[in-house]
Amino acid sequence: MKAVVFGASIYARLISGDHNRSDTMDMPSELRGVTGYNIALRAINPDTGRTVLDIIIPKNRPVPMKIKKTYYTAPNNGGKMRIELLRFIEEQDVKTLGLLNVGPLPTDKPNYPIEVTIEYTEDGIVILQAYNPETGLELEKTFGKEGMGVSYLSNQKKIVQRAFINNAL
Repeated sequence: MKAVVFGASIYARLISGDHNRSDTMDMPSELRGVTGYNIALRAINPDTGRTVLDIIIPKNRPVPMKIKKTYYTAPNNGGKMRIELLRFIEEQDVKTLGLLNVGPLPTDKPNYPIEVTIEYTEDGIVILQAYNPETGLELEKTFGKEGMGVSYLSNQKKIVQRAFINNAL
């Protein structure tokens, strides 16, 4: 209930035109600093072969938060891995934040490890990176669907590297 009251006071201030005060208001600590959405990757369950939503950062967790998880390439991967970054509150309203194509990889053998790091910052920004766990070096990436054009790729890159998740003032 406190969050509703606080939100109403912010909204009332905005529509009243009161700009004499600082534009930044101190939000109570219990109302800030948590994730607003689940942040997940679309993955293939190796046991069933079915596509699943692998939640990396669950909603309502304290921020900042940085999670590392290792994924493995599939057979016939062509030396690449596609990562789809998602956000959602409920599984029926999944939104894609962006697609990340990782590669070329050092090998096209199946089960090649790729360490994925997702960071959720205090200001609601999601940062996605992919590393070779054997060398610790960041892997080459392109954003978006191949053949979609440069503007589409640059927009996808901005979305994935700096996606605003919370709509806070």
